[in-house]
Amino acid sequence: MPDDKPPHDPHSPLTGLSSMDIMDQSFLARIVQDEDSRDLIARHLLDVRARLVAEVERRDRILAGVNIACTRLIRVPRWNTEIDEILRILGSASDSDRVLLFKFRADTHQRLFASLIYAWDSTGIDLVSNPLLQSFDLIERGFAALLEQLKAGHPVYYHRADRPPEKLIIKDNETSLNVPLFCRGELWGTLGFYTTRAAREWTAPELNALQIASDVLSAAIEREAMDEARQQSEERLHQAVHVARIGIWDWDLTTDRVEWNDEMLRIYGISHADFTGNGRDYIAFTREDYREQQINSINKSLQHGMTSAELLSGKAIDSEPLELCIVRADGTECFTLGDVVTIVDETGKPLRMLGVTLDITERKRAEAAMRERDRLQLALEKEQELNSIKIKFMRTLSHEFRTPLSAILSSATLLQNYIDRLTPAERIEKLDAIEAQVRHMNSLLDETTSVIYELLDYHEFQPRLCNLEVLCKTNFDEMRATLGSKHNMRFSSDGQLTSVFVDERLVHRILINLLGNALKYSPEQSDILLKLYADGDTAVIEVEDHGIGISRQEQDRLFEPFFRAANVGAVSGTGLGLSIVHDCIEQHRGHISVQSEIGRGTTITVRLPISPP
Repeated sequence: MPDDKPPHDPHSPLTGLSSMDIMDQSFLARIVQDEDSRDLIARHLLDVRARLVAEVERRDRILAGVNIACTRLIRVPRWNTEIDEILRILGSASDSDRVLLFKFRADTHQRLFASLIYAWDSTGIDLVSNPLLQSFDLIERGFAALLEQLKAGHPVYYHRADRPPEKLIIKDNETSLNVPLFCRGELWGTLGFYTTRAAREWTAPELNALQIASDVLSAAIEREAMDEARQQSEERLHQAVHVARIGIWDWDLTTDRVEWNDEMLRIYGISHADFTGNGRDYIAFTREDYREQQINSINKSLQHGMTSAELLSGKAIDSEPLELCIVRADGTECFTLGDVVTIVDETGKPLRMLGVTLDITERKRAEAAMRERDRLQLALEKEQELNSIKIKFMRTLSHEFRTPLSAILSSATLLQNYIDRLTPAERIEKLDAIEAQVRHMNSLLDETTSVIYELLDYHEFQPRLCNLEVLCKTNFDEMRATLGSKHNMRFSSDGQLTSVFVDERLVHRILINLLGNALKYSPEQSDILLKLYADGDTAVIEVEDHGIGISRQEQDRLFEPFFRAANVGAVSGTGLGLSIVHDCIEQHRGHISVQSEIGRGTTITVRLPISPP
């Protein structure tokens, strides 16, 4: 570019003076008598004027080119339709030797890579096919500072002398101007103007003019990106509707005309030719026993309509999905699940009703098949469980019955062979031993029978109002009289559970088993406490003992049939008692919990609902 300074002359009175000094009137007054100075000033002013005129002409030429390029960008449907000609226009108008359009992309580590996608070169060189200009790392190429300025929206130019030779990609570029392009607020790429003939300084008006071209191009790129995103969204929606087989209908309430998509016609078994477009068809095909709830759903939608603006803003639709049964023209039935919304005007007048319908016939069949499969699986598991229990019963009964039977046989043998030698007291002792062993066997049989009945569902749950306090006290007294004579047994009640809805038979089993375990696994003369009290709408039964306790690791298995803790030792038992208790409580929809510590005792808490479950 021409120099702003006057020609250098060491003897001239203008040497070392700026243009402002020369224009100073006091200075002019001093040299006005000097003819050489007057001529020099005149030439300088003419040069300044010529430069200003050239800058204005260059700026106007750029603006004219920018105007033509922007007009083309605005008129074409896609920004890159005439991009080659647009780049040529901008290059010629700006007196550039080449104009390059780079697009940026970020990798997973947010590093930016640039690729040349369009180019114009005054000499016709094909730069786009140059592999060095494709996917090069901007940071690696030393453009970190440049990127920061571009991201801030500032055009940036530099000369070849400003760059290390090894970082240069296009070696003949003397000056490179990069104007940022943005799309949706992100740096999309650059519009580059390059000179190869000589280095060039860009003026602010020129940069501003080219920035206009960049802004219009950015707007065109963003417009197309938004159009593509909208088109893709519409295509995805169409595909989703097709794949998901969603029926869509639009009922114009002002004309009673309705439009159905292809899936709606398929669901209802109607061809395009047979479709009447009558809004009432939506109701006419509904099976009679579903029609009332369908009409109620429509009326509710009419009462809670919303404007189009409210619908688009994401306002929640006040409706529940409706399941219907459709009877097609050929008599076949189809189950559907749908939803509906009513569009109203600003006064609340209903205008349209929009709805979606899903064919759930296959799902209903699958659900029925799953229910049948679950039923069969449950029956199979029940059968397997019964087979397992049969085996465990045989093992348990053979083991548990062997001891009492041996005792009975021993006592009976003594009575049979030596009755005449036994004193009356010894005879009674042997008979008592036989009676005790018989009672023990009866207890084992009761437990076994109870479990079998529960597993086979022989007993129905039969709750009724009863005095739970009396029921607990009766069972407590029976246990204390028969088995608890060697323990300190106590019963307490808050007196509030005189009218409770329970199954007396099941409560009896709960009490007998819990108190029996407490007596069996507690040392003689230890305390055993049965507490009964109300807690809100729940009846609470607590059995507390000071026996051997249960380890924390085994407490989770307490209610499994035949499970016995490792520390029971030689104490006999089937491992069925707590399983029976658990089943009885489940039938009441109650809850059982255990607190226990080895060597310190156990507290079992049963919670049963006072009112009918």
